[in-house]
Amino acid sequence: MRYAIVSDIHANWQAWTAVRDDFLKREVNAVVCLGDVIGYGPNPAQVLADLRQYCSNLVLGNHDSAVAGFLDLDIFNDTARKAAEWTMTQVDEAGKKLLRDWPLEIESDQVLFVHAETVAPDAYGYVEQPDDARVCFEAATQPLTFLGHTHRAGTFILNPNGEIVQDAATRLPVVNGLRYIINVGSVGDPRDGTEKASYAIFDDAAGQVELFQVSFDGAALLRDLQQHPELDRPWFLRKRGVGRIRLAYDHAVNVEKTAKMRPATVKRSNVKVVRYALSGSGIVPAAPPEPKTEPARSTSKTVLIIVLAMSLLSTLLTVGLLHWRKTHPKILPAPPPPIPRVVDERAAFTLTTKNVRLSGKTIKVEDKYGVPNIGYWSTSGDSASWTTTVTGAGDYDVELEYAVESKGGNRAIVLTGGDSRLDFTLKTTVRWDSYTKTNIGRIRLPAGPATITLKPGVNRSKSLMNLRLMSFTPSTNVTVNPR
Repeated sequence: MRYAIVSDIHANWQAWTAVRDDFLKREVNAVVCLGDVIGYGPNPAQVLADLRQYCSNLVLGNHDSAVAGFLDLDIFNDTARKAAEWTMTQVDEAGKKLLRDWPLEIESDQVLFVHAETVAPDAYGYVEQPDDARVCFEAATQPLTFLGHTHRAGTFILNPNGEIVQDAATRLPVVNGLRYIINVGSVGDPRDGTEKASYAIFDDAAGQVELFQVSFDGAALLRDLQQHPELDRPWFLRKRGVGRIRLAYDHAVNVEKTAKMRPATVKRSNVKVVRYALSGSGIVPAAPPEPKTEPARSTSKTVLIIVLAMSLLSTLLTVGLLHWRKTHPKILPAPPPPIPRVVDERAAFTLTTKNVRLSGKTIKVEDKYGVPNIGYWSTSGDSASWTTTVTGAGDYDVELEYAVESKGGNRAIVLTGGDSRLDFTLKTTVRWDSYTKTNIGRIRLPAGPATITLKPGVNRSKSLMNLRLMSFTPSTNVTVNPR
Protein backbone atom coordinates (compact mmCIF):
# COMPACT_ATOMS: atom_id res chain seq x y z
CA MET A 1 0.00 0.00 0.00
CA ARG A 2 0.95 3.62 -0.51
CA TYR A 3 0.41 5.83 2.54
CA ALA A 4 0.32 9.63 2.38
CA ILE A 5 1.66 10.89 5.73
CA VAL A 6 0.85 14.46 6.72
CA SER A 7 1.54 16.46 9.88
CA ASP A 8 1.13 19.94 11.37
CA ILE A 9 -1.57 21.25 9.03
CA HIS A 10 -2.36 23.98 11.59
CA ALA A 11 -5.74 25.05 10.17
CA ASN A 12 -4.11 26.29 6.94
CA TRP A 13 -6.81 25.62 4.35
CA GLN A 14 -4.69 26.73 1.39
CA ALA A 15 -1.78 24.45 2.29
CA TRP A 16 -3.98 21.47 3.17
CA THR A 17 -5.93 21.55 -0.11
CA ALA A 18 -2.70 21.92 -2.12
CA VAL A 19 -1.18 18.85 -0.42
CA ARG A 20 -4.42 16.92 -0.66
CA ASP A 21 -4.67 17.52 -4.41
CA ASP A 22 -1.02 16.50 -4.81
CA PHE A 23 -1.25 13.14 -3.04
CA LEU A 24 -4.56 12.31 -4.75
CA LYS A 25 -2.77 12.63 -8.09
CA ARG A 26 -0.12 10.21 -6.82
CA GLU A 27 -2.72 7.47 -6.20
CA VAL A 28 -2.24 6.76 -2.50
CA ASN A 29 -4.31 4.05 -0.80
CA ALA A 30 -4.64 5.61 2.65
CA VAL A 31 -3.75 8.73 4.61
CA VAL A 32 -2.11 8.96 8.06
CA CYS A 33 -2.13 12.29 9.93
CA LEU A 34 0.48 12.82 12.65
CA GLY A 35 -1.43 15.54 14.49
CA ASP A 36 -1.64 19.31 14.98
CA VAL A 37 -4.46 19.56 12.50
CA ILE A 38 -5.48 22.82 14.19
CA GLY A 39 -3.77 25.72 16.00
CA TYR A 40 -2.20 28.90 14.58
CA GLY A 41 -4.29 28.93 11.39
CA PRO A 42 -7.61 30.68 10.63
CA ASN A 43 -9.73 27.75 9.36
CA PRO A 44 -9.74 24.99 12.02
CA ALA A 45 -13.32 23.72 11.59
CA GLN A 46 -13.08 23.71 7.79
CA VAL A 47 -9.76 21.84 7.71
CA LEU A 48 -10.85 19.35 10.38
CA ALA A 49 -14.07 18.50 8.53
CA ASP A 50 -12.36 18.13 5.15
CA LEU A 51 -9.46 16.05 6.51
CA ARG A 52 -11.87 13.50 7.97
CA GLN A 53 -13.22 12.77 4.47
CA TYR A 54 -9.81 11.43 3.48
CA CYS A 55 -8.15 10.25 6.68
CA SER A 56 -9.27 7.80 9.38
CA ASN A 57 -5.79 7.22 10.89
CA LEU A 58 -4.89 10.19 13.12
CA VAL A 59 -2.71 10.76 16.18
CA LEU A 60 -3.08 13.58 18.70
CA GLY A 61 -0.76 16.61 18.42
CA ASN A 62 -0.07 19.12 21.17
CA HIS A 63 -2.35 21.81 19.68
CA ASP A 64 -5.12 19.22 19.20
CA SER A 65 -4.56 18.05 22.77
CA ALA A 66 -4.86 21.61 24.12
CA VAL A 67 -8.17 22.23 22.33
CA ALA A 68 -9.43 18.82 23.48
CA GLY A 69 -8.72 19.88 27.09
CA PHE A 70 -5.91 17.39 27.73
CA LEU A 71 -2.94 19.78 27.82
CA ASP A 72 -2.32 22.75 30.12
CA LEU A 73 -1.92 25.95 28.09
CA ASP A 74 0.71 27.18 30.56
CA ILE A 75 3.36 25.14 28.72
CA PHE A 76 2.68 27.05 25.46
CA ASN A 77 4.37 30.25 24.36
CA ASP A 78 2.18 33.36 24.02
CA THR A 79 1.51 32.96 20.30
CA ALA A 80 0.55 29.29 20.58
CA ARG A 81 -1.54 29.89 23.72
CA LYS A 82 -3.55 32.75 22.15
CA ALA A 83 -4.11 30.68 19.02
CA ALA A 84 -5.29 27.70 21.09
CA GLU A 85 -7.69 29.87 23.10
CA TRP A 86 -9.15 31.30 19.88
CA THR A 87 -9.37 27.85 18.26
CA MET A 88 -11.36 26.56 21.23
CA THR A 89 -14.09 29.06 20.28
CA GLN A 90 -14.11 27.88 16.65
CA VAL A 91 -14.34 24.10 17.18
CA ASP A 92 -17.70 22.86 18.42
CA GLU A 93 -18.20 20.20 21.07
CA ALA A 94 -18.56 17.45 18.47
CA GLY A 95 -15.19 18.42 17.03
CA LYS A 96 -13.57 18.44 20.48
CA LYS A 97 -15.02 15.00 21.20
CA LEU A 98 -13.51 13.79 17.95
CA LEU A 99 -10.09 15.06 19.05
CA ARG A 100 -10.40 13.27 22.41
CA ASP A 101 -10.85 9.95 20.60
CA TRP A 102 -7.53 10.21 18.76
CA PRO A 103 -4.67 8.03 20.09
CA LEU A 104 -1.16 9.24 20.82
CA GLU A 105 0.39 6.47 18.73
CA ILE A 106 -0.48 4.13 15.87
CA GLU A 107 1.87 1.18 15.49
CA SER A 108 2.63 -2.18 14.00
CA ASP A 109 5.67 -4.42 14.50
CA GLN A 110 7.52 -2.56 11.76
CA VAL A 111 6.16 1.02 11.79
CA LEU A 112 5.32 3.61 14.46
CA PHE A 113 3.35 6.83 13.88
CA VAL A 114 3.57 9.53 16.58
CA HIS A 115 3.38 13.31 16.66
CA ALA A 116 6.53 14.36 18.51
CA GLU A 117 8.56 11.69 20.33
CA THR A 118 8.43 8.01 21.32
CA VAL A 119 9.58 8.37 24.94
CA ALA A 120 6.53 10.20 26.28
CA PRO A 121 4.20 11.04 23.39
CA ASP A 122 1.99 13.11 25.71
CA ALA A 123 4.94 15.36 26.69
CA TYR A 124 5.60 16.55 23.12
CA GLY A 125 9.38 16.97 23.24
CA TYR A 126 11.36 17.93 20.15
CA VAL A 127 13.53 15.52 18.15
CA GLU A 128 16.05 17.89 16.53
CA GLN A 129 19.52 16.52 17.29
CA PRO A 130 21.11 13.03 17.13
CA ASP A 131 20.99 12.82 20.96
CA ASP A 132 17.21 13.39 20.87
CA ALA A 133 16.89 10.70 18.20
CA ARG A 134 18.94 8.20 20.21
CA VAL A 135 16.57 8.43 23.18
CA CYS A 136 13.63 7.88 20.86
CA PHE A 137 15.28 4.88 19.19
CA GLU A 138 15.83 3.35 22.65
CA ALA A 139 12.18 3.90 23.62
CA ALA A 140 10.75 2.10 20.58
CA THR A 141 11.35 -1.20 18.81
CA GLN A 142 10.10 -0.55 15.28
CA PRO A 143 12.61 -0.11 12.45
CA LEU A 144 10.62 2.82 11.08
CA THR A 145 9.17 5.79 13.01
CA PHE A 146 7.28 8.69 11.42
CA LEU A 147 6.80 11.96 13.32
CA GLY A 148 6.40 15.73 12.87
CA HIS A 149 6.20 18.54 15.48
CA THR A 150 9.43 20.42 14.55
CA HIS A 151 7.99 21.57 11.20
CA ARG A 152 11.22 20.53 9.46
CA ALA A 153 11.49 17.45 7.26
CA GLY A 154 14.52 15.17 7.65
CA THR A 155 15.71 11.73 8.68
CA PHE A 156 17.81 10.18 11.47
CA ILE A 157 19.31 6.76 10.64
CA LEU A 158 20.62 4.37 13.30
CA ASN A 159 23.34 2.06 11.94
CA PRO A 160 23.98 -1.41 13.41
CA ASN A 161 27.19 -0.08 15.00
CA GLY A 162 25.15 2.45 17.03
CA GLU A 163 26.10 5.49 14.93
CA ILE A 164 23.30 7.99 14.19
CA VAL A 165 23.49 10.04 11.00
CA GLN A 166 21.20 12.73 9.65
CA ASP A 167 20.04 12.42 6.06
CA ALA A 168 18.41 15.20 4.03
CA ALA A 169 17.55 12.98 1.05
CA THR A 170 14.01 13.28 -0.29
CA ARG A 171 13.87 9.64 -1.40
CA LEU A 172 14.93 6.88 1.02
CA PRO A 173 15.05 3.11 0.59
CA VAL A 174 14.21 1.45 3.91
CA VAL A 175 16.99 -1.13 4.27
CA ASN A 176 17.01 -4.19 6.50
CA GLY A 177 19.30 -3.76 9.54
CA LEU A 178 18.91 0.03 9.76
CA ARG A 179 16.41 2.01 11.83
CA TYR A 180 14.84 5.30 10.81
CA ILE A 181 13.14 8.30 12.40
CA ILE A 182 11.57 10.28 9.56
CA ASN A 183 10.16 13.75 10.14
CA VAL A 184 7.64 14.49 7.38
CA GLY A 185 7.74 18.27 7.96
CA SER A 186 4.74 20.58 8.16
CA VAL A 187 1.85 21.07 5.77
CA GLY A 188 0.61 24.40 7.09
CA ASP A 189 3.49 26.08 8.93
CA PRO A 190 6.85 25.29 7.27
CA ARG A 191 9.94 26.27 9.28
CA ASP A 192 12.64 25.05 6.94
CA GLY A 193 13.29 28.40 5.27
CA THR A 194 10.80 27.76 2.45
CA GLU A 195 7.17 28.70 1.94
CA LYS A 196 6.13 25.23 0.76
CA ALA A 197 4.03 22.54 2.42
CA SER A 198 5.79 19.23 3.17
CA TYR A 199 4.49 15.66 3.43
CA ALA A 200 5.65 12.08 2.73
CA ILE A 201 4.50 8.99 0.87
CA PHE A 202 5.47 5.58 2.31
CA ASP A 203 5.25 2.64 -0.08
CA ASP A 204 5.45 -0.36 2.22
CA ALA A 205 5.59 -2.89 -0.63
CA ALA A 206 8.50 -1.13 -2.34
CA GLY A 207 10.19 -0.30 0.99
CA GLN A 208 10.59 3.37 0.10
CA VAL A 209 9.78 6.76 1.62
CA GLU A 210 9.60 9.90 -0.49
CA LEU A 211 9.33 13.47 0.84
CA PHE A 212 7.44 16.08 -1.19
CA GLN A 213 7.07 19.87 -1.10
CA VAL A 214 4.06 21.67 -2.56
CA SER A 215 3.47 25.37 -3.20
CA PHE A 216 0.29 26.98 -1.88
CA ASP A 217 -1.38 30.42 -1.85
CA GLY A 218 0.30 32.22 1.06
CA ALA A 219 -1.32 35.55 0.11
CA ALA A 220 -4.79 34.03 0.50
CA LEU A 221 -3.77 32.58 3.88
CA LEU A 222 -2.59 36.02 4.98
CA ARG A 223 -5.91 37.57 3.97
CA ASP A 224 -7.76 34.95 6.04
CA LEU A 225 -5.47 35.61 9.02
CA GLN A 226 -6.03 39.37 8.85
CA GLN A 227 -9.69 38.81 9.67
CA HIS A 228 -8.72 37.43 13.10
CA PRO A 229 -6.54 39.78 15.20
CA GLU A 230 -6.10 37.03 17.79
CA LEU A 231 -3.82 35.14 15.39
CA ASP A 232 -0.23 36.04 14.49
CA ARG A 233 1.34 35.62 11.09
CA PRO A 234 3.07 32.22 10.81
CA TRP A 235 6.84 32.00 10.98
CA PHE A 236 7.32 31.37 7.27
CA LEU A 237 5.64 34.71 6.44
CA ARG A 238 7.76 36.61 8.98
CA LYS A 239 11.16 34.91 8.94
CA ARG A 240 12.00 34.35 5.28
CA GLY A 241 15.05 32.47 4.10
CA VAL A 242 17.03 29.46 5.25
CA GLY A 243 18.55 29.89 8.69
CA ARG A 244 16.42 32.89 9.60
CA ILE A 245 14.43 31.01 12.25
CA ARG A 246 16.08 30.24 15.55
CA LEU A 247 14.92 27.09 17.28
CA ALA A 248 14.58 28.80 20.65
CA TYR A 249 11.85 31.03 19.27
CA ASP A 250 9.66 28.67 17.30
CA HIS A 251 8.94 26.01 19.94
CA ALA A 252 5.26 26.10 20.77
CA VAL A 253 5.91 24.06 23.92
CA ASN A 254 8.34 25.22 26.61
CA VAL A 255 11.24 22.74 26.48
CA GLU A 256 12.04 22.94 30.22
CA LYS A 257 8.44 22.25 31.16
CA THR A 258 8.30 19.44 28.60
CA ALA A 259 11.35 17.78 30.17
CA LYS A 260 9.56 17.64 33.55
CA MET A 261 6.69 15.73 31.93
CA ARG A 262 8.98 12.94 30.73
CA PRO A 263 9.55 9.80 32.79
CA ALA A 264 12.93 9.40 34.49
CA THR A 265 13.87 6.49 32.18
CA VAL A 266 13.31 5.79 28.54
CA LYS A 267 10.43 3.45 29.40
CA ARG A 268 7.40 4.54 27.43
CA SER A 269 4.57 6.21 29.29
CA ASN A 270 1.15 4.59 29.54
CA VAL A 271 -0.58 6.07 26.50
CA LYS A 272 -3.50 5.22 24.30
CA VAL A 273 -2.21 3.24 21.33
CA VAL A 274 -3.92 1.87 18.23
CA ARG A 275 -2.22 -1.25 16.90
CA TYR A 276 -2.66 -2.57 13.39
CA ALA A 277 -0.75 -4.46 10.70
CA LEU A 278 0.40 -2.76 7.52
CA SER A 279 0.30 -4.74 4.31
CA GLY A 280 3.87 -5.94 3.87
CA SER A 281 6.81 -5.22 6.12
CA GLY A 282 7.98 -2.07 4.40
CA ILE A 283 11.54 -3.32 4.78
CA VAL A 284 13.84 -4.14 1.88
CA PRO A 285 15.03 -7.71 2.54
CA ALA A 286 18.69 -8.49 2.76
CA ALA A 287 20.24 -10.29 -0.22
CA PRO A 288 19.60 -14.08 -0.01
CA PRO A 289 22.61 -16.26 0.84
CA GLU A 290 24.39 -18.05 -1.95
CA PRO A 291 23.08 -21.64 -2.33
CA LYS A 292 25.41 -24.36 -1.10
CA THR A 293 26.71 -26.92 -3.58
CA GLU A 294 25.85 -30.47 -2.58
CA PRO A 295 26.68 -33.83 -4.17
CA ALA A 296 24.27 -34.87 -6.87
CA ARG A 297 21.52 -37.32 -5.88
CA SER A 298 19.20 -39.41 -7.91
CA THR A 299 16.22 -37.52 -9.31
CA SER A 300 13.60 -39.73 -7.63
CA LYS A 301 15.14 -39.37 -4.16
CA THR A 302 15.42 -35.61 -4.55
CA VAL A 303 11.78 -35.25 -5.60
CA LEU A 304 10.60 -37.40 -2.67
CA ILE A 305 12.62 -35.40 -0.15
CA ILE A 306 11.27 -32.11 -1.54
CA VAL A 307 7.65 -33.31 -1.37
CA LEU A 308 8.02 -34.53 2.23
CA ALA A 309 9.76 -31.32 3.29
CA MET A 310 7.09 -29.13 1.72
CA SER A 311 4.32 -31.14 3.37
CA LEU A 312 5.99 -30.85 6.78
CA LEU A 313 6.64 -27.15 6.31
CA SER A 314 3.03 -26.53 5.30
CA THR A 315 1.77 -28.31 8.44
CA LEU A 316 4.11 -26.37 10.71
CA LEU A 317 3.15 -23.04 9.14
CA THR A 318 -0.57 -23.76 9.52
CA VAL A 319 -0.22 -24.74 13.20
CA GLY A 320 2.05 -21.76 13.88
CA LEU A 321 -0.30 -19.32 12.17
CA LEU A 322 -3.32 -20.57 14.13
CA HIS A 323 -1.38 -20.26 17.39
CA TRP A 324 -0.15 -16.76 16.52
CA ARG A 325 -3.64 -15.55 15.66
CA LYS A 326 -4.95 -16.92 18.94
CA THR A 327 -2.28 -15.22 21.03
CA HIS A 328 -1.81 -12.02 18.97
CA PRO A 329 -5.19 -10.58 18.02
CA LYS A 330 -4.80 -7.57 15.80
CA ILE A 331 -6.94 -4.49 15.42
CA LEU A 332 -7.07 -3.25 11.88
CA PRO A 333 -7.69 0.43 11.24
CA ALA A 334 -10.87 1.55 9.60
CA PRO A 335 -10.46 1.14 5.87
CA PRO A 336 -9.61 4.39 4.14
CA PRO A 337 -12.74 6.18 2.94
CA PRO A 338 -13.34 6.25 -0.79
CA ILE A 339 -11.64 9.21 -2.39
CA PRO A 340 -14.41 11.68 -3.20
CA ARG A 341 -15.08 12.53 -6.80
CA VAL A 342 -14.22 16.16 -7.43
CA VAL A 343 -16.75 17.99 -9.62
CA ASP A 344 -16.08 21.56 -10.65
CA GLU A 345 -19.41 23.25 -11.23
CA ARG A 346 -18.00 26.77 -11.22
CA ALA A 347 -18.70 29.01 -14.21
CA ALA A 348 -17.54 32.51 -15.06
CA PHE A 349 -20.00 35.40 -14.68
CA THR A 350 -19.99 39.18 -15.06
CA LEU A 351 -21.72 41.96 -13.10
CA THR A 352 -22.60 45.23 -14.85
CA THR A 353 -24.99 48.13 -14.24
CA LYS A 354 -27.88 45.77 -14.88
CA ASN A 355 -29.77 44.79 -11.69
CA VAL A 356 -27.35 46.77 -9.49
CA ARG A 357 -28.60 48.23 -6.21
CA LEU A 358 -26.97 51.53 -5.23
CA SER A 359 -26.65 53.06 -1.76
CA GLY A 360 -25.24 56.50 -0.93
CA LYS A 361 -25.68 60.17 -1.74
CA THR A 362 -23.74 60.65 -4.97
CA ILE A 363 -23.23 57.22 -6.56
CA LYS A 364 -25.31 56.73 -9.70
CA VAL A 365 -25.57 54.89 -13.02
CA GLU A 366 -24.61 57.07 -15.98
CA ASP A 367 -24.17 56.56 -19.72
CA LYS A 368 -20.90 57.84 -21.18
CA TYR A 369 -20.15 57.25 -24.86
CA GLY A 370 -22.95 54.71 -25.06
CA VAL A 371 -21.52 52.44 -22.34
CA PRO A 372 -23.29 52.50 -18.94
CA ASN A 373 -21.10 52.77 -15.84
CA ILE A 374 -21.45 53.33 -12.11
CA GLY A 375 -19.95 56.72 -11.33
CA TYR A 376 -18.80 59.10 -8.58
CA TRP A 377 -18.54 56.97 -5.34
CA SER A 378 -17.49 60.24 -3.70
CA THR A 379 -19.32 60.25 -0.36
CA SER A 380 -19.30 58.03 2.70
CA GLY A 381 -21.75 55.14 2.46
CA ASP A 382 -21.59 54.78 -1.32
CA SER A 383 -21.86 51.13 -2.39
CA ALA A 384 -23.08 48.91 -5.21
CA SER A 385 -24.62 45.48 -4.63
CA TRP A 386 -25.72 42.63 -6.86
CA THR A 387 -27.66 39.46 -6.07
CA THR A 388 -26.64 36.66 -8.41
CA THR A 389 -26.58 32.86 -8.56
CA VAL A 390 -23.17 31.19 -8.27
CA THR A 391 -23.13 27.83 -10.07
CA GLY A 392 -20.42 26.21 -7.97
CA ALA A 393 -18.67 26.92 -4.68
CA GLY A 394 -14.97 27.71 -4.77
CA ASP A 395 -12.41 30.42 -5.51
CA TYR A 396 -12.87 33.03 -8.24
CA ASP A 397 -10.42 35.58 -9.70
CA VAL A 398 -11.96 39.06 -9.88
CA GLU A 399 -11.27 41.60 -12.65
CA LEU A 400 -12.58 45.17 -12.79
CA GLU A 401 -12.92 47.45 -15.81
CA TYR A 402 -12.71 50.92 -14.28
CA ALA A 403 -11.34 54.43 -14.46
CA VAL A 404 -10.03 56.59 -11.57
CA GLU A 405 -8.92 60.17 -12.04
CA SER A 406 -5.52 61.14 -10.66
CA LYS A 407 -6.89 63.84 -8.33
CA GLY A 408 -6.72 62.60 -4.76
CA GLY A 409 -4.50 59.57 -5.46
CA ASN A 410 -5.27 55.86 -5.59
CA ARG A 411 -8.54 54.46 -4.30
CA ALA A 412 -9.01 51.75 -1.65
CA ILE A 413 -11.98 49.46 -2.26
CA VAL A 414 -13.62 46.51 -0.48
CA LEU A 415 -15.37 43.60 -2.19
CA THR A 416 -17.50 41.19 -0.15
CA GLY A 417 -19.32 38.01 -1.16
CA GLY A 418 -20.59 35.17 1.00
CA ASP A 419 -18.31 35.07 4.06
CA SER A 420 -15.27 36.36 2.15
CA ARG A 421 -13.78 39.83 1.91
CA LEU A 422 -11.23 41.22 -0.54
CA ASP A 423 -9.40 44.54 0.05
CA PHE A 424 -7.57 46.21 -2.83
CA THR A 425 -6.21 49.59 -3.93
CA LEU A 426 -7.04 50.70 -7.46
CA LYS A 427 -4.33 52.71 -9.17
CA THR A 428 -5.31 55.93 -10.91
CA THR A 429 -5.85 55.88 -14.69
CA VAL A 430 -5.12 59.65 -15.02
CA ARG A 431 -8.58 60.54 -16.36
CA TRP A 432 -12.06 59.59 -15.19
CA ASP A 433 -12.83 58.20 -18.69
CA SER A 434 -9.53 56.34 -19.28
CA TYR A 435 -10.69 52.77 -18.62
CA THR A 436 -8.42 49.85 -17.84
CA LYS A 437 -8.82 46.24 -16.72
CA THR A 438 -7.07 44.85 -13.65
CA ASN A 439 -7.20 41.67 -11.57
CA ILE A 440 -7.80 42.65 -7.94
CA GLY A 441 -7.38 39.20 -6.36
CA ARG A 442 -9.30 36.08 -5.40
CA ILE A 443 -12.50 35.58 -3.42
CA ARG A 444 -14.26 32.43 -2.22
CA LEU A 445 -17.98 32.23 -3.04
CA PRO A 446 -20.66 29.73 -1.96
CA ALA A 447 -22.90 27.96 -4.44
CA GLY A 448 -26.39 29.32 -4.96
CA PRO A 449 -27.76 32.83 -4.39
CA ALA A 450 -25.04 35.26 -3.27
CA THR A 451 -24.92 38.99 -2.59
CA ILE A 452 -21.79 40.72 -3.86
CA THR A 453 -21.03 44.26 -2.69
CA LEU A 454 -18.38 46.77 -3.76
CA LYS A 455 -17.67 49.91 -1.74
CA PRO A 456 -14.85 52.37 -0.92
CA GLY A 457 -12.36 51.29 1.74
CA VAL A 458 -11.69 52.96 5.08
CA ASN A 459 -9.03 55.28 3.66
CA ARG A 460 -11.45 56.51 1.01
CA SER A 461 -9.76 58.94 -1.38
CA LYS A 462 -11.45 61.94 -2.95
CA SER A 463 -10.73 60.75 -6.48
CA LEU A 464 -13.81 59.93 -8.56
CA MET A 465 -14.25 56.44 -9.97
CA ASN A 466 -16.28 54.94 -12.82
CA LEU A 467 -16.96 51.19 -12.99
CA ARG A 468 -18.12 49.47 -16.18
CA LEU A 469 -18.10 45.83 -15.19
CA MET A 470 -16.76 43.25 -12.75
CA SER A 471 -15.85 39.74 -13.99
CA PHE A 472 -15.53 36.55 -11.91
CA THR A 473 -13.51 33.65 -13.39
CA PRO A 474 -12.98 30.24 -11.69
CA SER A 475 -9.43 30.18 -10.31
CA THR A 476 -7.12 27.52 -11.71
CA ASN A 477 -5.32 24.97 -9.48
CA VAL A 478 -7.73 25.68 -6.64
CA THR A 479 -9.74 22.96 -4.92
CA VAL A 480 -13.51 22.95 -5.35
CA ASN A 481 -16.05 21.14 -3.23
CA PRO A 482 -15.56 17.31 -3.44
CA ARG A 483 -18.47 14.91 -3.90
